[in-house]
Amino acid sequence: MDLLLSLNEQFDRQFATEQPMTTVDEIFTAPCLGNEEKHTFGADILREQAVQIRRRTGLELRGYYATGDLANEGSDQGGFDDSSANLELSWDVLKNGYLQYGKKADALEYRAQIAEIQQDMRQNEREGRCRSYNINQSFSEALTILLMMKLQLLEKVYPIERRAYFSNWSFLDDYFVSEENLVLTRQELTYLNQDYTPKKATTNLYSPPLLDVDLSGMIKAILSDNRPEMLTNLEKERLKAEDDADIPDSLSLFVRRNFDINNSTTSGDDLVTGLRFRIPLYDRQTDELRLRLLQAERNKSLLLWKRIAKTRAAHASLREQLRRTVRAHYRQAQARERFRRTLLELQMGADTLMPVAITRMLTLLDAKIELLRAKEELYRRVNEMFLASALPYRSDLVQKVSLTPGLNRARLGDRSIYIWSAGFSAISNENLINFLKAKQIDRVLLSASTKSSFGKITDFLTMAEKNNIRVEMLTGQPDWIFPENQETALARAVTLAERTGIVHLDVEPHTLPGFRQKKKEYLEWYIEFLEKIKQGLLDRRLSVDVPLHFPAETYHLLDSIADRVYVMAYGTTDPDVLTRRLQTVLDNIASSKLVIVLRASDFRDEWALEKMIDKLVLSTGITQYGIHQFRTFFQKTTVDHETPHPEKLFQ
Repeated sequence: MDLLLSLNEQFDRQFATEQPMTTVDEIFTAPCLGNEEKHTFGADILREQAVQIRRRTGLELRGYYATGDLANEGSDQGGFDDSSANLELSWDVLKNGYLQYGKKADALEYRAQIAEIQQDMRQNEREGRCRSYNINQSFSEALTILLMMKLQLLEKVYPIERRAYFSNWSFLDDYFVSEENLVLTRQELTYLNQDYTPKKATTNLYSPPLLDVDLSGMIKAILSDNRPEMLTNLEKERLKAEDDADIPDSLSLFVRRNFDINNSTTSGDDLVTGLRFRIPLYDRQTDELRLRLLQAERNKSLLLWKRIAKTRAAHASLREQLRRTVRAHYRQAQARERFRRTLLELQMGADTLMPVAITRMLTLLDAKIELLRAKEELYRRVNEMFLASALPYRSDLVQKVSLTPGLNRARLGDRSIYIWSAGFSAISNENLINFLKAKQIDRVLLSASTKSSFGKITDFLTMAEKNNIRVEMLTGQPDWIFPENQETALARAVTLAERTGIVHLDVEPHTLPGFRQKKKEYLEWYIEFLEKIKQGLLDRRLSVDVPLHFPAETYHLLDSIADRVYVMAYGTTDPDVLTRRLQTVLDNIASSKLVIVLRASDFRDEWALEKMIDKLVLSTGITQYGIHQFRTFFQKTTVDHETPHPEKLFQ
C-alpha cells in the first residue's frame, strides 16, 4: 500500500502538469556538440582561387637566345658568330589572357556565393539532425523515471508471483507474464542509458503538449524563401561567365628588343612592336548556353515542387501520428482514472482490491510510457516537416493542440469550493484531496475556525500544495466592519494570509441588524474596512464574497480593492434569470476577478449543476465558478442515483 501511494504521489508530482510551449522551443533550438561551428571554408577557397586568377593579367616577359651550329664552330660556315637573342614583353588579351582570366574569376565569385547559400541550406539539415538527437535525449529522462517506477513495483510483485506458482495458486503462464515484464523493463532501462556521447544540458520533457504544424503557413514560408531564386540567378550568372570565358581566339600585343650579338653591320639592335592573333575557323552558333539557362530555371521550379510535395507528405505523416498520440492520451487518462478510483476504494478499506490496484498501476505506467513514446515520435515528425521544407525552425509555425479546450475532467472552466469546519473534520485529508482532484477543483476556501484541528489544517495545506490545489483561508464576521473592530480583524486577516498568501473575508454586512435602515453607512464602513485590510496585507492577496443586491457603486469600489470577488448567485436554477441578476456585477467587476458561486443544495445532482455552469459560461463569459458548500456537494456526488431510461439520457 505504501509503495502504491508513493508511486502515485511521484507520478502526480512528475507528470501531472503540462509543460509550456517555451519548453518545446528550448528543445527545438538547443545546439548539439560538434554542430556549434556553422562556418565552412568552401566559399573562402573559391574566392581565394578567384583572387589568384584575377591577378593573371596576361602580361608575360619572354626571352630568346640561340647559338649557331656547334659543328662549324670557328669556320666560315657558322659557329658562335651566328648567335641571336631577343627580349619581349607581351600581353595576351583574349585566350589565356586578360579577358579570359577575368571571366573565369567572375565565375568563381558566383560559385562562392552559390556555395554560401547552399551551406546555409545544408545547415538547416544539420540543425534538423541535431534537433532529432535533442528530442531523443529530452524524452529519455522521463522514460527512465517511468521504467524505474515500473521496475520498483515489478520487483515487489515478482517474488509473490513466483511463490504463487510454486504454491499452486497460479499457473506457469501467469508466472511468465510477470517474468516477461521484469526482463523487458530491465532491457529498456539498459538501452536508455547506454548512450555514452557527451551531452550538453538538455531540457527534459515529462508532460509536453501535443503539437501540430501550420501547413499553409509553412507553404507560404517556402514560397517566400528567396534562397532558391538567388541560387538560380547566381547559377545563370555563373553559366554566362563560364560561357564568356570559353574564348577560342587569341590576340597578343608585344614589344620586342633584338640584340646584335654578332656586331653585324647589316642588322644592329632594334626595337620591334607588333601583334599576333589566332582565329580558329568553324561555325560558332550554338544553343548550349540558352539550354543551360532554361535548365537552371527548370531546376528551380522542380526544387520548389519537391519541397512543397515533401512537406505535404511529411504533414500527412505528422497528422497520422497525432491521431495515434491522441488515442494514447485518452488511454492514459482512462488508466489514470481507473487507478485513482481503485486507490481511493483501497484507502477506504477495500483490501481485496490490492491486486487490482497493482495491475492498474502497471497499466497506468505502461499507458504513460506509450504516450511519451507517441509524443516523442510526434515531435520527430514535426522536425521532419522542417527538414522536408528546407526551412529553419520557426516557433510561429508550431501549434499547440488542445484537447477539449477549457474542459477539465469534462468540466468547463475553473472550480473552487467552500469547506466549513464540520465538513473538513468529517473526512480524511487523503480522501479530501482525492475527491477534489476527481472533481477537478483546484481552489479551496477553507474555514479557519477553531473548530478545526490546527494539525489537520497544516497537513492539508502541505498536501494541497503538492497537488497544485490553492487554498484561501476563510474567516470573518459581520460586525468586523464597525470601526472599533477593524484593528482586531486586520490582525486576524494578516495572520491567516501568511499561511497561504491569500485570505478570504466572509463578512456579509447585509446580514447585520438594521442593514436596510443604515445601508449606505454600513457599506461605506465595509469599503473602508476592506481598504484597511488590503493595505495591511501588503503583498498578500484578498478575496471577498458579496450578494447579488449590492449597489453598482459598491461593486465598482470592490473591483479596485479585492483580488477576487465571489458573488453568491443563489436562489434560482434558471440561467437566464441568473444572468439578468448578475448584470450589475458583470458591468462593474473585471471578469478575471469574478467567481460565480452556485449553491449545491439548489440543484438535484452534479449534472444539473454542470448544465447550469455550461449555460452561464455562454451567457456571461465567466469561466471561474465556486460551489457552496463541500458537505452538500459531496453527498450529492457520492450518492448512487438510479440510471435513467436511455431516452432520458438525451434530454
